[in-house]
Amino acid sequence: MKKTLYLAEGRPLKITRDGPSLWIEASGQAGKRVPLRMIERVVVVGKVSLDSSIITLLASYDIPVFFFNKSGKEIALTLSPGQGRLRYSHRQRIFLASKENLDRYINIMRSWRRRLQLHLLKKLLKDPDKLRWYRLHGIKEQEYAELLKPFIERHGPRYRVVKEIVHCLFLELLITKLRSAGLEPDIGIIHYRQRMGLALDLCYIMEPEQHLLTIQTLRTRQIHQLIDPKGVTHEGMKNIIQRFENKLQYLLPVINGIIENIIEAIEELETKGCIRLKFRGR
Repeated sequence: MKKTLYLAEGRPLKITRDGPSLWIEASGQAGKRVPLRMIERVVVVGKVSLDSSIITLLASYDIPVFFFNKSGKEIALTLSPGQGRLRYSHRQRIFLASKENLDRYINIMRSWRRRLQLHLLKKLLKDPDKLRWYRLHGIKEQEYAELLKPFIERHGPRYRVVKEIVHCLFLELLITKLRSAGLEPDIGIIHYRQRMGLALDLCYIMEPEQHLLTIQTLRTRQIHQLIDPKGVTHEGMKNIIQRFENKLQYLLPVINGIIENIIEAIEELETKGCIRLKFRGR
């Protein structure tokens, strides 16, 4: 199974090619060989020296490389052009063809977001009656924001820093999974005409999980020493990344479910459109 290779600012790293592998040496540690066939994506955090030949090598294996700093800002990525047009890229705009189609997409987004909001509430609320009420009647966005407000205010700038890093980790995962499914991450509906718009649409759906991971991270007292308003230390980043990786067993089926719903909707709307055209032709 392919995995993510994380390269974070800390000990100086030396990264070279070793046949069909990367050879990674950290100062004071033994070198490590990482086969390229085992890498799904690379995430570079902070000041890491990465030669352009290594980025080119990764691109030739269709491995995306994501860059962001220690405060979760200045995100950039490199993608291989070799994959060409993705399977559904020219078909995704069907959601913009009519209000009916747009409503179908919005309903998918709302349904999944509500499901994840309830999952967050289940972890945070101690009152079972209140949770039961939200399950029956749903939760308004304003109520949802009010429930999160005490957690955000309690941790101040630290909350923002951790949340931004978690957002970047979710974004790079979603971009990779969308491309693997044949969907173009740039063609969003809610975030129409924005760079990586579809990935941002899914980030919006999964925002409750980002808040949950942020809250769970900040509940650990030791982590506060590793975070300041400018960013996190090397050890702090390792802590956040490890927590993120531990959640993948839950997150990946959710992401796959959302993507499957989008593709099913595209194919169903296309079929309906073809049937309508056929009857009009008669």
